[in-house]
Amino acid sequence: MKHLSKLILFCLILFIHSKSYAIFQEFQNIETSGIIDIDSFIISGDTYLAVANHWDNSKNYYQNSIIYKWNGAYFSKYQDIPTIGVYDIEFFTINNEKYLAVANYFDGTTRGLNSMIYKWNGNKFVEFQSIPTKGGLDWTYFTIEEVPYIAIANHFYGDSGGYNIDSTIYKWNSNSFVQFQNLPTNGATEIESFSINDDVFIAVTNYSNGDSRNIDSKIYKWNGKTFIEHQSILTNGAWDWEYFTIGGETYIIVANYYSDTTRIIDSKIYKWNGSFFKEYQSIETQGAYDLECFKINNITYLAVACYHNDSTYNFDSKIYMWNGTSFIEYQSIPISGAIAFDQFVINDEIYLSVGNHYNGSSYQIKSKIFKWYLSDTDCSEIVKNSVADLSHEFSSLSVTYSELSSNYQLLSSSFLQKTNELDSLKLENSNLRESIATMYTQEQINKAVVEARKGLYTHDNVVNMINKILEWDSNNDGSIGLVEAINALMISTGIKPIE
Repeated sequence: MKHLSKLILFCLILFIHSKSYAIFQEFQNIETSGIIDIDSFIISGDTYLAVANHWDNSKNYYQNSIIYKWNGAYFSKYQDIPTIGVYDIEFFTINNEKYLAVANYFDGTTRGLNSMIYKWNGNKFVEFQSIPTKGGLDWTYFTIEEVPYIAIANHFYGDSGGYNIDSTIYKWNSNSFVQFQNLPTNGATEIESFSINDDVFIAVTNYSNGDSRNIDSKIYKWNGKTFIEHQSILTNGAWDWEYFTIGGETYIIVANYYSDTTRIIDSKIYKWNGSFFKEYQSIETQGAYDLECFKINNITYLAVACYHNDSTYNFDSKIYMWNGTSFIEYQSIPISGAIAFDQFVINDEIYLSVGNHYNGSSYQIKSKIFKWYLSDTDCSEIVKNSVADLSHEFSSLSVTYSELSSNYQLLSSSFLQKTNELDSLKLENSNLRESIATMYTQEQINKAVVEARKGLYTHDNVVNMINKILEWDSNNDGSIGLVEAINALMISTGIKPIE
């Protein structure tokens, strides 16, 4: 009876939570030139989008990166920022002053360049401070006891040092940033800062040591004076960290980009056990390059930008949804050489910007902004898929036809009883919830709620679903016999279509 109980619970939850199935749909295109990063921020109530353009089709690294401003309907060009092979743009605030850090990576000859910090003058960003970097790939701003710091991930420099060079942390001295601490890194690509309780950590992804990409990335912990190594995690051409919390639990995910032989490699989620991060979940990815974790209506989502799958740049990147215990695939987004995701909100509307770096023939292509829209779902398809899932479970049971028939008759009786109860109950949602609570555990209900939120279900949808299942009782005797059970299985497995 547990199989039909699942369906009954599913239908009841659908009735209570008539939520719409929402997905990201294309909203606006933005012309970009080898985009490498995209970052949204707010100044005086206005929303801006900074786009880091790395190079063009002639591989000219001297490009204008562009700041766009929301005009009430869409983003329009607002300011050009001169950059040199830029790899990252980071917005931050110190004492209500707004800053923008730009990591200049390569000019075509050397990676020993000055990266720039710009300051908002009330109308636009102007140069504020230059900092020498060595293949600077990523800026990260953070505070410790209200003192500002900024760290640069130095990726590669010259022939002698190569990938094995220090990344650097800078400390604010009331007027500018000064060098504070060097960290030994191996082709560093990302520095992620976060706090757990009162402890401050920074995580560094190490891409390569020159011999292999299958090397340890590092997590450092603040000891009151400096950062010291806390944990090593084996990664595969790691390109990004993303820290997040769910239900009071702390997690971190690493985007594994390349293993020396293939880009088709799992990225890994790690969970904090009170002292260290322990592997929790693997997600199949293909050239994972950037991670973005965000919440919508208290549901946690994870967007994974995948750049290349060993054969093409033009394939889907994925959005995953937390189902209460792990991330499951939620939506595919067709992208060309996806290299960056950024989620933001304007007037309670939810957006996701996507940087398209390369489509296999051009770097000068359109990047996209997606908007969170509600989408209709066909009820008959829901019924078919739901029943097919149940059928799959039944097919794995080693029972005789007579036992299967008997089980179906019991299930039918239980289902009809619950259906009659549903028809007779004229209760508000709160009362119906109490009725469900007497039949199912809170964990079962919570899980069903998450599943229910993935579809659009009105009262009529649910009634149609129930009626469709009741059609299995072809002779109207109130039970489902062997012939009817076989017919139901044929329908649910697709052998016979739903009429």
